Amino acid sequence: MKFNFLLPLLLFIAICANAAPSSRRYRFKPLHITSPARGSTLIAGSAVTMAWTTPILPTPNYKVNLLKGTRLSYSHVATLYTDFHFPYVSATVYLPQGIAPGSDYMLSIGTGIGRTTFYGPLRIAGSDPTQTPV
Repeated sequence: MKFNFLLPLLLFIAICANAAPSSRRYRFKPLHITSPARGSTLIAGSAVTMAWTTPILPTPNYKVNLLKGTRLSYSHVATLYTDFHFPYVSATVYLPQGIAPGSDYMLSIGTGIGRTTFYGPLRIAGSDPTQTPV
């Protein structure tokens, strides 16, 4: 009698486990950014080619942001690229003119909280590449 009860119960559990929402089945895996190199000096107003490797397919729209500070405490400076989909493995982004020089910048690429890769530190020089960071 125990066998007759356990078999339907196990089938029910297996069906429920496979019916989990897609957000539970597909976990975000961080990107591995390969360019620009950490510690690079970027010039305000210039183009920067970002490159990365990713195990993620399929995905929603991603965006690239320029942030100032650390991963735990940062401020948003600019959105550099929006609405791209993988399997792209690179993008050219343009740094805005007038960014304050500094060595505490980073890039973020992702869709939002819990689904973002932070990359840095990066140094930004003003339009004059000989300008030193504050």
